Amino acid sequence: VVVAMDPRPYQQECVGRAVQENTIVCLPTGAGKTFVATMVIDIMLEKPPGRVLFVVPTVVLVGQQARYCREKCKANVKVVELSGLVMDKWTGPSWEDCLRSNNILVGTPEVFRRALVERRWVKATDFSLVIFDECHNATGNSPMASIMRDSLWKSADSGLCPRVLGLTASFVNGAMSGVEEKRSKLESLLQSRIFCPDVKSGGFDQQQAFHRVTYNKVDLDLALPQLAVENLVRSVESDGVPVKELRKLVGRLSFVFESLGLAGFNFALREGIIPQLQAHAEKMEEIREGSGAAARQQLPAVRRRLLETAERLEQEGRLTDIPYITNKVEVLLALLVSLFREFGTGGFRGIVFVERVAVSVPLAYLVNRNPELKAMGIVSGAVSGVGSMTATERNQQMQRFRDGNLNLLVCTNALEEGVDVSDCSFVIRFDGFATVKSHIQGSGRARAATARIYYFDNDPEAAQREAEFMQRVARDDSLALTDEERAKKRREADREIIDVYPFLDWRARRPSEFHQWPHHCLRVLHQGPASSSGPQVLA
Repeated sequence: VVVAMDPRPYQQECVGRAVQENTIVCLPTGAGKTFVATMVIDIMLEKPPGRVLFVVPTVVLVGQQARYCREKCKANVKVVELSGLVMDKWTGPSWEDCLRSNNILVGTPEVFRRALVERRWVKATDFSLVIFDECHNATGNSPMASIMRDSLWKSADSGLCPRVLGLTASFVNGAMSGVEEKRSKLESLLQSRIFCPDVKSGGFDQQQAFHRVTYNKVDLDLALPQLAVENLVRSVESDGVPVKELRKLVGRLSFVFESLGLAGFNFALREGIIPQLQAHAEKMEEIREGSGAAARQQLPAVRRRLLETAERLEQEGRLTDIPYITNKVEVLLALLVSLFREFGTGGFRGIVFVERVAVSVPLAYLVNRNPELKAMGIVSGAVSGVGSMTATERNQQMQRFRDGNLNLLVCTNALEEGVDVSDCSFVIRFDGFATVKSHIQGSGRARAATARIYYFDNDPEAAQREAEFMQRVARDDSLALTDEERAKKRREADREIIDVYPFLDWRARRPSEFHQWPHHCLRVLHQGPASSSGPQVLA
């Protein structure tokens, strides 16, 4: 079912630019970048070969963007979702069938890099449009950058190269140094021009109020939890259960203890480890059928030991001065109580961002057991990325939040980028972040007309100044590279790995080009053995 929408003036401007030339659309989060993409798709599907490659940075985003294309594209679209380890089993005929049966391919960068660059089962010229969602991720030797450099660049001078459309709210991915140079690098890599229209005059005027939250930070003695973890690992090992993955997971719990206190640490032991072990078993099963069965059979024994450890630690903790919850958690709970008292629970929802997966589920638990929030009917859930939570559980939690059955989501940066959680009224950054991208993407999850954003460990004014500076650079047309400049930078940077990556015959090369070899050795090393051809021998 196609849902009709009327584009805002700035969105129409973006479409006009994107149809005329390769374009990086730079719009605030929530301003409708994906809607711009669907309008461009409708136009470009009419041009031969009538097929679109939609590259998205995470597995979580694949399903969302595919759904959006099905709902918003006016053209007759057949959309396929391509992600996960199952794609490792695809062959050339698999891709041929996919191209014959679909005209929009939505998938993760590594899936498309392998098909376009490593295996060459797909060609850039098979598409009339290539979209890079969250294109600020196209840096260095990333799969997204490789798709451009090692595939699309090869057909850039042929006249058959597909149109390129980049989507971003923050073209800088990393430190705010050399911002103008980073703009040039992204434009050069994507062979595109950044376009950053004035959204306020075009009808998008979201008001965000930023607040700094203060709390008392206390360094806790880690001796008790560390001893408990070591005893736990030894007891599980004595049961004959392999402890490599368990040791890795429980080893991260020191951060939970420091951040949340004894209550969060104990809950993480009782309830937080098993879901991650289940997700690990599922991932093993995807890699090789039957390989996750043994891990699943061992879970009951591990669960029993975890419960014993948590109970013993609870008793010992009462005999010490270890705080049950940290002051940071106390301040967070008080803030949530204040917000929900002021705005009520009818449609008022928010997100709490945490730095680490290990903190997300225990913090949601502490919110749910708070008497005042419980009395108001506030329910919290946790969401984390691939490998730490099963896809089914993650999708269920997201849907409960969208439907209003969850008032609060505690999540890692898996939700920071691109994921649509409309009707979110506030965002709380419980842990610190290091980049202006995180500031823009995270605060952008609050989609209400008058959104509130709270920072515990960052200065919101400083973060906002950096975001405004980056936007000024994006809007400065005098900084844009010309077509000739982009083409020159592409030809100067276009290096190939002879007879290895991307598998060019060394006989076709000139001796003078062998000086490029060290550069490409580093790229192969970075991307791993799968990036080179032939059998791999690791000493």
